[in-house]
Amino acid sequence: MQRPAKPCTPVRFRLQPPLNIIKNSMSDKKFLIFMPLGPMQYPALKYIQENNIGIIGFDGAIDPALKDLCDIFVNIDIFDIPKCLKAVNDLKKNYQISGALTTSADCHYTIAIISKELNSNLTWDDNISEICNNKFKTREFLRDIVAQPKSYEIESFGEIEKLYPIIKDIEVILKSPDSSGSRGFKEFKGLDEIRKADFEFTKSFSRSGKVLLEEKIIKTEKGISEISAEAYFYKDKIKLVNVVDRIFTDDVKKFKSLHIFKNNNFNSAIELGHINPTTVKKPIIQKIEALYKEIFDRLINITSLDLISLKLDLMIDVNENPILLEMTPRTSGGWDSCYSNIMISGNILRTQIDYVIGIKNKLEVFEQLNSFDMANHRLVVLGVPEANSENCIGRKFYTSCLNSLDKSIESVIESAIENYKKGNELEPISITK
Repeated sequence: MQRPAKPCTPVRFRLQPPLNIIKNSMSDKKFLIFMPLGPMQYPALKYIQENNIGIIGFDGAIDPALKDLCDIFVNIDIFDIPKCLKAVNDLKKNYQISGALTTSADCHYTIAIISKELNSNLTWDDNISEICNNKFKTREFLRDIVAQPKSYEIESFGEIEKLYPIIKDIEVILKSPDSSGSRGFKEFKGLDEIRKADFEFTKSFSRSGKVLLEEKIIKTEKGISEISAEAYFYKDKIKLVNVVDRIFTDDVKKFKSLHIFKNNNFNSAIELGHINPTTVKKPIIQKIEALYKEIFDRLINITSLDLISLKLDLMIDVNENPILLEMTPRTSGGWDSCYSNIMISGNILRTQIDYVIGIKNKLEVFEQLNSFDMANHRLVVLGVPEANSENCIGRKFYTSCLNSLDKSIESVIESAIENYKKGNELEPISITK
C-alpha cells in the first residue's frame, strides 16, 4: 500500500532510558497519545491533524507505516503498560497531553490506563477493557445473560484429558484468549484429534500463556453467518452505529464471485472481508439490539461512564440466534470503521475523536452518531491473505464500487473481485470534516 505524502518534518525519539524529550516551538500545543501507527489508522490521524492537535505516536515497530504523520514518535511495546505510562509521564513534563486513543487495534487496555492517568475523555475505561482484553474473562462476565460457546481455559496439554466426560463428542476449537486476527486458531472434530503440537501452537500466540478451548458453533447456512456490530450506550439509550456481514472461508461456496478462492486452502477462521451495511433481516437485528441491552445493563455496574462504545463479534447459529464470540470497546478493524463506514456516510471515527479531543460533549456525540440503517449505499471490502494462510495477518485489501442497497450482493462482491484481479489495493481515505 502506498504511504501517504509526508507532512512537515516531525520530531522523533525512541524510548531508551533515560528518555530525552526534544523541546521545540510546539511545547504550547495540545497533543494526543495515539497508537499504533498502521495504515488503518490513517483516517484518524489525518483528522486529528486537521483539528490542530499534535500527535504523539506509540508503536512497537521501528518504522511503522504512519510514523511521518506524528509530531513525536515513541518506539515502544504498546502492550507494556508500565513502560507506556512512564513514557507518558516523561512527555507530560514538556507537552500538554490532552488525551489518548486507539482505533482498530487491540491496545485498548493500554489506552484506558493512560486515559485514566490523564483524566481524559474516552468511551471505555480500564474495567471494561480488562474484561474485553481476555476472551475467557468475557465469557465469565456474561456467562448467565447471553448465549456463548461452552469454553474452558487451560494452561497445559494434559488438562484436555479432564474435559473428555464433558465435551468428548462435539467439535471444538483452540484459540488464544488475548490476541486477534485468528492467530493460533485451530479446529477439530473432537478432543481426540488435538495433539500437543496443536496446543503449543495456539499457546505461542497467547500473552497470558493460557489457551481457550471452545465448542464449535454450528452456523446458519441461510446466508452470512458472522456479524460485527458496533453500538454506543448513553444514559439507558442504545444506538447501533455499524453492522457488517463478515465473509469467512466457509462463505466462499455461497457466492459465485468468491469461487476464485476455493482452492486457496485458507484456515476456516480467515476473514476474507466484509459487507457494509449488513444484509441480515430485521428480526436478527432486533435480537442483536436485545443482546446489547443485556450487556450494557451489566457493564454499567462496573463503570462510572455513561457514554460507552462496544463492538461485538457474533455468529448466527442454525436457529437464527446471535451467539457472542468476543467483544471489544475499540472500533472495528479490517477497514471497517476506518473505511467502509466512512464511505457509506457513517461517522464513528470522526465523532469518537471529537469527544476525545473535547470538540463535542457526551450528549452531542450520542445524538450526532449516525445509525447504521441510515446508509443508502453498500460496499464490500475484501481482505485476501496468502494461500494456505493460518491467520488474518498480512492480508491485502480491495474494495468494491459504492453501490445502491438494491444492487445484488453478488454483483457488489464481483466489483471488489475485479479490483483484486487488477491489483488495485484499497487506499486510505480522509474523514470528511
